[in-house]
Amino acid sequence: FFFLMIRRPPRSTQSRSSAASDVYKRQVHGVSNSSVGDSSNYLPISALAPFLDSWIIKARITKKSDLRNWSNSKGQGTLFSIDLIDASDKEIQGTFFNDACTTFYNQLEENKVYTFSGGIVKLQTFKSKYSSIANDYCIMFDKTSKIVEVSDCNDIVQMKLKLVKIKDIASFTSEQVVDVIGIIHNEGKADEIKLKNADEYKTRRIVTLFDDSKASIQI
Repeated sequence: FFFLMIRRPPRSTQSRSSAASDVYKRQVHGVSNSSVGDSSNYLPISALAPFLDSWIIKARITKKSDLRNWSNSKGQGTLFSIDLIDASDKEIQGTFFNDACTTFYNQLEENKVYTFSGGIVKLQTFKSKYSSIANDYCIMFDKTSKIVEVSDCNDIVQMKLKLVKIKDIASFTSEQVVDVIGIIHNEGKADEIKLKNADEYKTRRIVTLFDDSKASIQI
């Protein structure tokens, strides 16, 4: 049997609390090398806010996007994004543009743990319909941001899931992201399809998945 998981956004919203002030004060005086693995020495993602001038978070990269081109009235360039989760299971998305892509894209890897500082926390004015991050804020990193890989102390989960039954998927909109777990009942043959608006082909395989709700779905 094979098991397949599909991401779904967590429903909880992030709260900003003054309880993070003690962590913030410790960060102002620096984090010692001896305590670099202790997540309590870092600001929790839930406490990030635009009014904080200086902060350090420790988080795992759960997802890293491909490099993409962007173009608007202000110019054009490249960008990529990362999804982060910390020891309290709170998530936030970080985005890199242009020179920051050159600096960090090859350095950052999915499932590794890093400390992050020097980014700008902003209110989410536009949320991608495909994003699984339920956070009012995001982080914009530039080439001067500081990102350092640290030892994985296994205090941060590798993935955050909120599972739904296949029979309940019909109640979601077509653009929502969901988490499901089930057994692959049927595996179709692989074929080549041409991508829309691109002279490029991708391999596609359709599988049928079912779970203990006795419902199935094709993916």
